[in-house]
Amino acid sequence: MGVARLDRFVLLLAACPAGVSCAREPARTAVDADHAMVSQCTFVGHFLHELPRHGSWPQNAEGPRNEVRRRAAEAGATHLVWDAPVAGRGQPQIVGLAYSCPSAVTR
Repeated sequence: MGVARLDRFVLLLAACPAGVSCAREPARTAVDADHAMVSQCTFVGHFLHELPRHGSWPQNAEGPRNEVRRRAAEAGATHLVWDAPVAGRGQPQIVGLAYSCPSAVTR
């Protein structure tokens, strides 16, 4: 657990007995973008996730996409550009190119 995250956790624990709302903050995720939207942003990295073995592409891709969005945001990304799926170890993987855009507000 990072120091900043640990500090928020300790602060949350201290606030709960004082009657302050103890609801967890929503998970931050990177938002979908296109290459033009991230042209002035800093590249964070590639994020991959295997697609489910059952079902068809792209209908069963939303769960893996959400996981990529979450992991990219944890690494500091604000935006994600989706690349073509690649062959993984026996099954395809989705690929997100993650970018950090300083003026962006994430959800």
